[in-house]
Amino acid sequence: MAAARVRMLTAAALRAMPLPLPGGDKEQRGRVLIVGGSMRVPGAALLAGEAALRAGAGKLQIATAAGIAPGMALAVPEALVLGLGQNAQGEIVRGHRAMDAAMAACDAAVIGPGMVSTGTTAALVKRAIAQAVCTLVLDAGALSPRLRAPPGRPFVLTPHAGEMATLAGDDKAAVEAA
Repeated sequence: MAAARVRMLTAAALRAMPLPLPGGDKEQRGRVLIVGGSMRVPGAALLAGEAALRAGAGKLQIATAAGIAPGMALAVPEALVLGLGQNAQGEIVRGHRAMDAAMAACDAAVIGPGMVSTGTTAALVKRAIAQAVCTLVLDAGALSPRLRAPPGRPFVLTPHAGEMATLAGDDKAAVEAA
């Protein structure tokens, strides 16, 4: 398999991206799915959703733990919110079919904000990589050193320094110094 092409997202790259047309409607601006959140960290999925809207997404769906879905729907009324099955700790454990259906209709899927790295999360991420036809953005609990990029599709990782150290098999200080 060919090595993945890695590009850093810089301020200059962001300035080069076109802004949405002033007269354009939400159907022309793309659809984003956020899969994340938990009872302990509900705000991460909310912030990811708000960021997608601020970046220009026309439609937003947030698939999150069922226990926080009603609050998420109130906090982000622009979003279609899907409540996925959760365990006693409030983490997403079921609802993969609903996630698959939402992912099939989106242009980008962000998976992992507010999720914990567990076997269940790893299975969800593996399924998303296998099923997705859209750009995947993996964050937080969805990041793992065992990840393999999907062939032929854009694949974005958004680690903070500690997560990058784990992915690279290095220590946080070395990552921060790079």
